[in-house]
Amino acid sequence: QEKVAEIEKDAYEKGYKDGQLQGIQEANSAIKNILIDCKSVLESIEKERKECLEDEEEKVYFTISNIAKQILKKDLELNPKLSLDFIKAAIDSLEHKLNISIYLEPNTASKINEVKSLILQDFPGLENLNIIGDSKLKAGDLIVESNREKLDLRLESQFEQLMKEICQKNK
Repeated sequence: QEKVAEIEKDAYEKGYKDGQLQGIQEANSAIKNILIDCKSVLESIEKERKECLEDEEEKVYFTISNIAKQILKKDLELNPKLSLDFIKAAIDSLEHKLNISIYLEPNTASKINEVKSLILQDFPGLENLNIIGDSKLKAGDLIVESNREKLDLRLESQFEQLMKEICQKNK
């Protein structure tokens, strides 16, 4: 009877330990699955957060760009000297400065024609300077052509290029 009791006790302890070990393994497996699910959810949340931030970032850049365009257009309308500075900088960037045509919005072209002599003073090698009003252009737009070069300095295209550069730098 003692032997039977001892065998029963050993069997009980072995069964208890085996059950305990099996319970721990099942709990570990369940915890591992939960952690995998949590990691997947966290990765999904992080991806969604980045996408939301990128969307908002683009909206902020777009808004800033629009505000800057409006301010610059207003400045160019109120201060013809600013247009003159842009024109001089554009001419200065050309390699060939013998014959130049400048296309501007008609009102700006009219104002610049009045101060054409100031441009010619800064570029003594410039033989022929044509300032042309183009109704397709908007305030602040500028296209400069020489015999061999053409600079498209419309505000819209300049801001698009600037926004591309900003967006690329931030990625």
